[in-house]
Amino acid sequence: MTATTPALSYRDYSVSFGSRTVTRDVSFDLVPGSILALVGESGSGKSVTALAPLGLVPGARQAGSVKLWDPAGPAGGGVGLTGAIELVGLDPAELRPIRGERIGVVFQEPMSAFNPMFRVGHQIAEAVRAHAGSDGAGGAGRGDIGQRVLAQLRAVGLPDPEKVAEAYPHELSGGQLQRAMIALATINSPQVLIADEPTTALDVTVQTGILDLLVDQAQAGQAVLLITHDMGVVADIADRVAVMKDGRIVETGSVEDIFDRPASDYTQQLLAAVPRLSAVVDARAPREERPVAPAPAADTVPAAELRDATVVHRSSGRQVIALDDVSLVIPAGRITGLVGESGSGKSTIANVLTGGQALTSGEAFVAGERVSTRPNRRQRRLRAEVGVVFQDPRGSLNPRRSVGSQIAEPLRVHTDLSGRDIDARVDVLLTDVQLPTDFAARFPHELSGGQRQRVAIARALALRPKLLIADEPTSALDVSVQRGVLTLLGELHASLDFACLFISHDLAVVEQLAGHVVVLKDGRVVEQGPSLEVLTDPAEAYTRRLIESAPVPDPRIQAARRAARLAA
Repeated sequence: MTATTPALSYRDYSVSFGSRTVTRDVSFDLVPGSILALVGESGSGKSVTALAPLGLVPGARQAGSVKLWDPAGPAGGGVGLTGAIELVGLDPAELRPIRGERIGVVFQEPMSAFNPMFRVGHQIAEAVRAHAGSDGAGGAGRGDIGQRVLAQLRAVGLPDPEKVAEAYPHELSGGQLQRAMIALATINSPQVLIADEPTTALDVTVQTGILDLLVDQAQAGQAVLLITHDMGVVADIADRVAVMKDGRIVETGSVEDIFDRPASDYTQQLLAAVPRLSAVVDARAPREERPVAPAPAADTVPAAELRDATVVHRSSGRQVIALDDVSLVIPAGRITGLVGESGSGKSTIANVLTGGQALTSGEAFVAGERVSTRPNRRQRRLRAEVGVVFQDPRGSLNPRRSVGSQIAEPLRVHTDLSGRDIDARVDVLLTDVQLPTDFAARFPHELSGGQRQRVAIARALALRPKLLIADEPTSALDVSVQRGVLTLLGELHASLDFACLFISHDLAVVEQLAGHVVVLKDGRVVEQGPSLEVLTDPAEAYTRRLIESAPVPDPRIQAARRAARLAA
């Protein structure tokens, strides 16, 4: 094939489920040696467009054309020429040899994509065996395949491939598991690699390594389709961008054109919604001002406090230090950001403050009262002073119960209000989070991701807690939905005057919302102070590394940062 001949071509491609059409007339090309980013909000049709031609979307009815070009066949870029396989209309048996050998897929949740019952190396080896007959490798022995698996794990940057190959999925970190997923997707050297939100749940430093791997795959000649809602990631590694809205491509162009001269109103709105980190963007660019709460009075009781807090987990003769002599104060009425990589201790702190994790040594306080894991009446009252918003509202809400009943649950457990008064309070809470009161009768699956997170916030604030713990509350949301949730949290904080511990790996979001930030590494506080000070002029090398790893929505800045990092 020529350099401009696509590896995969979409022409007037549509997908429907029954009478409902979800994508319409989608057309774009994936070219060897380049990365096309497919962006848009949840429900726009990105994943359906990528996965339905491979038979990975049950019940999908397809129309139009998706052609996989044969690298050994005649060159040509137009639909209808020889040397291509039409994927639309193939049955499962015909698609099976294409999946994994000619088109590899990296999924968003590697823990769900891997089988928990088998070792990682076994599952990668199975991908080799499944396609061994098609490339003349049918006689490859078990030892040869094992060495091939180890070489591939090493190629994706895993320093101890033997240990990774012998591990079960739950024994690996998120970053290790995603690298193993890329090894699985690329071990047969496919022409096309589809990466569906491959870094959404990863820390910025881990994300950098995964993005480097995708760039390496493109430079090795693969055509890469990157599906993401993170415009910083797009600016970092994409060559071209296709923007989807409501199942249609509204704009396609080079990454520079899309960011510098977006033609579509929708693209302009997406870019405007992306939070910017001051340390790596033009300080003269307009940014929303964050209201600064007045400093708490000296005699004000903190909303929460840790004093010399240590948590040690012991298992099978080993011990892991989750928190190491941590002391911090969350002032009443203030928003405190908590940042750090996975395993740094962020969620452990949240669990300690909610009474879900016992301290090995040290003390924890909420509203001046000591926190304990003992299930007594005093601790039950104290837990009513803490509301929690989790990362995944789909997982934190009960799919079998209505929205109203779930918001009302804390009121039924912790108050003596009548049923009528509880219903009235639920209506007020829905109004507070800017949802119609008739949503009380709906179930979680009837709401969008942003609406579900608003319900989760309403439930967390039902008892007017002194402390709200928000654990990655926007990381799984689209940028425009994220902006709405962050604005809502800011408005509710201003009106209800609760303290908030905001846990996030998105430094720009923390800078936007929090007045104070605490940086954790390996269970220890390495730096803390005013957000603008810490995130623009950090004192610690670790904080600087976090900032330098955070992608920003500017292709030129990202290109310069990537070049500097690779040259170091």
